[in-house]
Amino acid sequence: MVARPVFKIVTSNKSLLRMVGRSRLLSRIVRGDLLLLPVTQDRELADRIVSSVWVDRVALSKETAGGRFRDLDDILIDLTQQGSNPVIHDVGVSNGITSLDLLDRFHARELCPAFYISDKFARCLHVQRGLVTRVYDSYGTLIQGRVGILFADPQASWRFAGSRLLFLLLARTKPRLNGSNVIEIPLYSRSVRDALEAGAMTHLDYDVFSTYVDIKFDVVRCMNTITRKYFARDRIAAALSNLGRSLKPSGLLLVGRTPPNGRNDATFFRLVADRFVPVRVVNQGADIHDVVTDLRIQHDSC
Repeated sequence: MVARPVFKIVTSNKSLLRMVGRSRLLSRIVRGDLLLLPVTQDRELADRIVSSVWVDRVALSKETAGGRFRDLDDILIDLTQQGSNPVIHDVGVSNGITSLDLLDRFHARELCPAFYISDKFARCLHVQRGLVTRVYDSYGTLIQGRVGILFADPQASWRFAGSRLLFLLLARTKPRLNGSNVIEIPLYSRSVRDALEAGAMTHLDYDVFSTYVDIKFDVVRCMNTITRKYFARDRIAAALSNLGRSLKPSGLLLVGRTPPNGRNDATFFRLVADRFVPVRVVNQGADIHDVVTDLRIQHDSC
């Protein structure tokens, strides 16, 4: 009878992680050390580590596939005012790879937009004391940890009972999230971080429900963020109002969701006076379509 491991483990050995990446079984047992993210130039390895992270009380995955919104990208560019270099805000972008897809499509059309991206879980906080490490999301929620090489995982199944119990033990206390033992780690794709460092994109610290920005955008894209799956109608309306305030007159808003089958159900709206007017429905359309059309946007007073 073969003994089953009770703990997952963490390693910073890049050769081991590359080998593990070729095995679906080993990938479940061995995790990459998050401290590799700020330093490694291996994009595939960095992206695999990011995709293993879960945030927002361990309910939201940072994994996003490139090319996911390809059908929507072409429509968005077609609907954008021709002959201009638009100002774009891509909201809730996860690891940001689909933002880079869209930027590349604009460049292929010889357009150079001012491109802003935001995700309220764009970073995590790595707190280490001796052999004990705790990792928190942007809002101070413990999402994983380790003791030595033993991984503390809140999502571990009964097969890895040790990792699950270890997480519960680490969650019983919370250190101060400041000081020299706290390291901020970005959770964007390596290629996205390269684009940010090169100035091709700009990161915004932005919460769709509350953050006000002085910038006015020609286009706001908000996919898989404000949907009925996650929020009640009043919360969705509050987020839409905030997004609407940041749009220029006749600005374009894209909202929608991607069901498990991979199809994009989305609607493009244009801001006309104080109302959103649908201009293109893709597949089943956004599940918040009626909330958007019922809304009146209160513009900033001069």
